[in-house]
Amino acid sequence: MSAHLSLELKKMLRDKGLVFWTLLLPIFFIVIFASIFGNQSNTTSLSLHVVVTEPTTLTAPFIEQLEYIDSIDLEQIETTNSATELLESGEISTLLEMNGEQLTLHYDDSQQDTAGALYGIVDNVSQHLHLQASQQNVSNYVDDEATTEEWFAAPFQLEAVSINEQSVDAITHIVPGYAVMFTFFICISMVSSFLKDLRQGMVSRLATSPKHPLHYLLGKWLAFIVVVMLQIVILLGFGWLVYDVQIGNLIAIFTLSLFLSMTATAIGLLISVAVRSENSGIAITQVLALGGAIVSGLWMPIEFMPSFVQQASVFFPQYWAHQAFLDVMASSGTILSILPSLLILLVFTTVCLAIALFLYPRFLRDAA
Repeated sequence: MSAHLSLELKKMLRDKGLVFWTLLLPIFFIVIFASIFGNQSNTTSLSLHVVVTEPTTLTAPFIEQLEYIDSIDLEQIETTNSATELLESGEISTLLEMNGEQLTLHYDDSQQDTAGALYGIVDNVSQHLHLQASQQNVSNYVDDEATTEEWFAAPFQLEAVSINEQSVDAITHIVPGYAVMFTFFICISMVSSFLKDLRQGMVSRLATSPKHPLHYLLGKWLAFIVVVMLQIVILLGFGWLVYDVQIGNLIAIFTLSLFLSMTATAIGLLISVAVRSENSGIAITQVLALGGAIVSGLWMPIEFMPSFVQQASVFFPQYWAHQAFLDVMASSGTILSILPSLLILLVFTTVCLAIALFLYPRFLRDAA
């Protein structure tokens, strides 16, 4: 078996296609998507232009409170044009007109979501100023300040608490996501290697040799596990070196990478002994790698996907591997925290290996 392992590694080092699928293409994808989404901050500013046509005593405090809100990019303008003219010209997309006590939010039809968020913020600020003015009026007639505060106390106290120590930014999602996705492209190289051995007569010669046929199968499987492990290490190392992605617990990352490598190559082993042409192997791999990536949330957070997709994602090994990577890299997870994912990946590996071993005798008969 060690001889097959050594031979297979030497063959793979000369395979330029393997280098492309396992390293060059995933690095290209990481760089492209990181450049598109990596500069996005966790909070998005809402642009709001304000024009005052008739000021009141509360106009300045109102604008001042809006300026304190980080999520609003506010700009006060002076114009003689109507709101409709400004919006139709494309210069602005939302405009708050302050005419005395009347507030009117004008917006472009394509910005309904933004306008809804701005309307809620503006209304909240208006209610807050009204509450402050009412409290001041009451305090002018009531000497007991504690009583005044009790009258105007909010019925509920709202607090936002994050359950994660760190937020998952775009880069932290992209790097392990594409690392997981491209591990399954190893199936293309495995199919090509098996069919080449079949065409060149190597399998038939091994089938008639004194060596046990399983040595050939296990030797190739172990060789591809080594390749996938190196692939994951290089891609995560690239993310750490270039984008400062936090790796987290190294023992957990190594164990997870090993289990993922075993799963991806076990699936590749199954495909290799089941198909009879490279085109079939490539087609199955494309469906598995790309379809699994979409459903498993490797391209975008799984929370953004429809509910039926979220329910289907648990049937794909990519989902469990990616969630485990995010747990370790973004939430300081350990082996214990990712143990369920490791066990599920082990189940996928065992099932695919069992089916591959069942189909292996047929593969040997085809070589005879």
